Amino acid sequence: RFPIDSVVEKLDRPDLKLRHCGIGDKGARALAETIKINNTIVSLDLTDNHLTAAGAEPLVNALVANKGIRAVDFSDNRLGVHSVTASDGQTIGALVRQLLAKNTSITDLCLRGNKIGDRDMALIAEGVVDNVTITRLDLSYNDIGVRGAQAIADMLAHGSADL
Repeated sequence: RFPIDSVVEKLDRPDLKLRHCGIGDKGARALAETIKINNTIVSLDLTDNHLTAAGAEPLVNALVANKGIRAVDFSDNRLGVHSVTASDGQTIGALVRQLLAKNTSITDLCLRGNKIGDRDMALIAEGVVDNVTITRLDLSYNDIGVRGAQAIADMLAHGSADL
């Protein structure tokens, strides 16, 4: 069940901390509608909320629309689990690449501990290469192998961002 009362109480704060709230994919859809129009939030912390790519999809769309949020923390969710994809079949790599291509306000993105593998890491790295606003990107504690590590190395060598 989505904890609506505890979320509503926090919507007027610049730092929206929703760590360990059990939001899930269904709650993420509801939260995304608020994020689209909320001009107060500067930092969004969604650590450990059982989110998958299906829940990330509406949030990414909301973050593309919201130009005020500077920091987003998706730590310790299940974004990279490939058995669950967005409604159009996109994985988290494609969603993050889309976010980085369309949002020019986020400077800090944390994807730590999400079981993100090489294929998605390569897509994320592609998105970072052309992004000039990201200054902090946490990809630690994911399922990065040789191919993902090479994509990150290429991103750091050729990227526009000041990481």
